[in-house]
Amino acid sequence: MLDELAHPKVPGDTLTFTYLHEGEAERVQMVLKAVTIRELLPFLALQILRFLIVLSFIAVGLWAFNKQPESPGVRALTLFCMSISALLGASMVVFGEEYAGFAIPMREQIGDFLQMAATFTGALWLNLHLLFPRKSKLLIRFGLRAYLVVYFPQIISAAIWLIERFGVQVSDVLGRWIILAMVLQILIGFILLSRHHSQARTVLERRQTKLVLYGSGIGLPALMIVLAVVVFFNSWFAPLILTVKLLIFNLLFLALLMAPLSLAYAFGKYRLLEVEGKLRRGSRYVLVMGMLLLIFFLALYGVSEFALRNLGITSRTPTLLVALVLAMGISPAHRKLQELVEKRVFPERHRLRMMIQEFTQGMGAFPDRATLWRQLEKKLHEALGVEGIVPVLHQGADTFVEADGDETPFHDDSPLIEYMTRTNRPVLFDEAMASLRIPFSDGEFSWIGKRRTALALPLMSHSKLIGFLGLGRKRTGEDYTPEELEILASFTSQVAMANENLSLLEENLEKRHLEEQLQMARTIQEGFLPLKIPETPGLEVTARHRFCLEVAGDYYDVIAMKDGCTMFAVGDVSGKGAGAALLMANLQASLRTSAKVGTDLTTMVADINSLIHSNTAPEQYITFFVGQFDPVDKTLRYVNAGHNPPILLKRDDAVEKLEAGGLILGALSGVKYDEGRVDLEPGDMLLLYTDGVSEVMNGLDEEFGEERIRQFLHENSKQPVTNVLEELAAELKAFHGERPYEDDLTLLLAKVS
Repeated sequence: MLDELAHPKVPGDTLTFTYLHEGEAERVQMVLKAVTIRELLPFLALQILRFLIVLSFIAVGLWAFNKQPESPGVRALTLFCMSISALLGASMVVFGEEYAGFAIPMREQIGDFLQMAATFTGALWLNLHLLFPRKSKLLIRFGLRAYLVVYFPQIISAAIWLIERFGVQVSDVLGRWIILAMVLQILIGFILLSRHHSQARTVLERRQTKLVLYGSGIGLPALMIVLAVVVFFNSWFAPLILTVKLLIFNLLFLALLMAPLSLAYAFGKYRLLEVEGKLRRGSRYVLVMGMLLLIFFLALYGVSEFALRNLGITSRTPTLLVALVLAMGISPAHRKLQELVEKRVFPERHRLRMMIQEFTQGMGAFPDRATLWRQLEKKLHEALGVEGIVPVLHQGADTFVEADGDETPFHDDSPLIEYMTRTNRPVLFDEAMASLRIPFSDGEFSWIGKRRTALALPLMSHSKLIGFLGLGRKRTGEDYTPEELEILASFTSQVAMANENLSLLEENLEKRHLEEQLQMARTIQEGFLPLKIPETPGLEVTARHRFCLEVAGDYYDVIAMKDGCTMFAVGDVSGKGAGAALLMANLQASLRTSAKVGTDLTTMVADINSLIHSNTAPEQYITFFVGQFDPVDKTLRYVNAGHNPPILLKRDDAVEKLEAGGLILGALSGVKYDEGRVDLEPGDMLLLYTDGVSEVMNGLDEEFGEERIRQFLHENSKQPVTNVLEELAAELKAFHGERPYEDDLTLLLAKVS
């Protein structure tokens, strides 16, 4: 019969078979038909799954060996991956060899080699767990003797294989006991793995062993059970219909797919909890969904049988309606069953979810970020026993600081920051350091150690990393679970959004508070300036000023002296804003104090210079002009300390610049100043101004300049001083346009009456 089937056939061919039945020869004819897609799919799925598993094990073995070829544990892993690939590729055959569409050169020799390599699967698995995650005490104590015990069945198997190559047939019983030995080796390997897990020295080791237990604990034992059944109970297994065999092998291969994945991550020492969580969720999903589908088909079968036997209904319509109703309820039932399992079996996870939900609902009532972090730390401490949290937030162009303002060693180019920005995944620091996937600087390593930080949760807002949340270890010493990691990672985006909202709220409050403070400062500063020009015998005086910010560094003053003289001054402090305003206030106080004492101008300016120099930074200085007019002899004595020279327009249209004096105030100590003196006549006009006037620019970046100022004075010298300043201010505005001024403007105009 096999000879008849060993050659290609086409649909419609007829095969005749003769067989004995109760001693008599019987003949039967079989007409071949084409294989349907439905019949082919299980075979196709089996071959695809087997190919993927073999390829995965080979890839894991080569990857591990490429990473750490000098490691005994990695070498054992590589050999195990190759051995189980040979086992799956050569031993787990469903199709007969006679149906192959082509011949492989040296097929028998290759098959013998693969079968021999496959027998080492159990020994290599046991050897692997004598070295993973660290060398076992048994191996340390017994050394080579331990290896001989581990590989003894395989040595016997190799000897049998060599004997058979010389034509000596050995009993099949020995081959069966080799399979049994391999099953026992796999079992002992799992016992060692469980022992290593319970006696793990570090959290990372416990995490590695647990992942391998979850990933390999179903597929590998199931593979050994199937092999044992096929070898020892073949009389029971062989009669099974092909569909059942295919179902068994497909389920087995599906379970085996998790093994290379778990081994790769366990030896890579990264994303262990995340992968473990996916394996556990997948297993639970399949289990719960399988139960629901079983209930579905049992209910459907029961309805169909009840309708047929009790009601006599042969139509399929009621059954289809019931199937439709049940199918619509599978998804909600699955969700409810998952929730029920979590509440009953894992109450701590349910409490954590409820805590997170309660916390996120109350985040809108927090007044500031300090409260947000304080309450979050309290909740995590209650729910998980977390030792503490450290919020690290992006600040400035390239820096990250703790929530309380302390600097951290992290910056935009830190590998940790780049990894979380790219992946938005939590980072367990022990895994990141052990796997070397994220290099840390000495400063970062020290920061993590001092704060006892175990986990970093990225804070993302609008697809941008705004920082991360550093969580400490648990007080109990236990590790985070995959479910806890998933729950914590799922709500960090809400925490990040709450942080951003509270940050904006704080900025608005701070801005409003600052505006109130600046408005108060402006009111105080304007109080320093003469709101009303005092009596100035022999002079008509008026002044104008405009601040480009809330507070300014420009200063002018008009002081009526006891002897009838008038002192007037203009100053310009370097910089803008509050610092310049404070320095201007200091200048005003010094000038008025000296004016009351009656100090001469040169001594007054020298004393003010020394005071400014001793109390300010080197980059801060003041340009300053002060003059004193005597109405009796109509003379003006003045000192110019680096200020724009005031313009004196004489009655006969001659122009003078008042430049006598010395260095700017605050640059050097001990500077001596010269005093200038000019005689004035009725009709002479003197304009004092700051550089914000001459440097006003138009849209073409052209300055107003001193020449335009002189020209304006010539054209308006006959007008009252108030009109002159008003029209000059209008001229400046027309020249500059509607744009905000870049600097403070100050004008003081005096005309001899």
